[in-house]
Amino acid sequence: MLMAVSLLLLLAIWTLDVFTGPRVAPSLFYLLPVLLVTWRLGLVAGVTVAFLSSVAWVSGDVMDHLYPARSWITVWDVTARFILLTVVALLHATIRGKVQRERNSAAHSAALAIRCLEANDMKDTLLHAISHDLKNPITAILGSAKSLRRREQLQLTRESEEALLEGIVGRAEKLNRLIDDLLDFQRLDRGVIAPDRRPTDLGAIARRLVAEADYLARHPTRVVADPVEAWVDGPKVERILENLLRNAAKHTLPGTPILVRVEECPGAWSCPWRMRVPAFLTT
Repeated sequence: MLMAVSLLLLLAIWTLDVFTGPRVAPSLFYLLPVLLVTWRLGLVAGVTVAFLSSVAWVSGDVMDHLYPARSWITVWDVTARFILLTVVALLHATIRGKVQRERNSAAHSAALAIRCLEANDMKDTLLHAISHDLKNPITAILGSAKSLRRREQLQLTRESEEALLEGIVGRAEKLNRLIDDLLDFQRLDRGVIAPDRRPTDLGAIARRLVAEADYLARHPTRVVADPVEAWVDGPKVERILENLLRNAAKHTLPGTPILVRVEECPGAWSCPWRMRVPAFLTT
């Protein structure tokens, strides 16, 4: 389409050239189709139009009887004007290439800036989530340790001390699992490790998480869990369920009951390249 428009423009310039005569001939206008085609279609198309423009330019001079059609001047003029228009097309193509590279560089920089902003937002979100997840077990460990340090003032019984020690051990193990999960997520993202799928009792995971969840203190929580064994990565499933429970506690009014249901559901999820997981969790 652009080539057709350029040829029509060339024809219009040639017509003006023939009818205006040699003294007012718009010779420089032959540059217009060359510049237009070179800028939009590239150097090869520009050189092609440069040749056609040279022939049209010289034919206009011949029709104005400036020199005979078979004269050596005709050949010289065609050659000289073609070289001139080709040089113009080459310079124009060079400018076009530089402008295009600048545009591509600017677009690439803009895309990198957007990705950096997204990565920064993701980092902030991840740091917030990590700090929230790590703070709870650390707070519980500190509280139990301070109580043990004041055991004489508080007159703790042997059973109370054992319970506090068990709480410290449990929270420390949970903290260790959280750190391992963070390291695993990083390795998974780089493709270093694969999920460690093992037979896991999903009901036991749900009951244990609810029992340890201090953030559910203001929500009456009930667990309906049959012994359901699935071939999954236990720590990852535990992390998913914990996030669901935290969201349920965070986005509901205090006193809102929460139901955790773990039941077998044959055919709920199957893939030809994965082992079937015949269970689901709902909150």
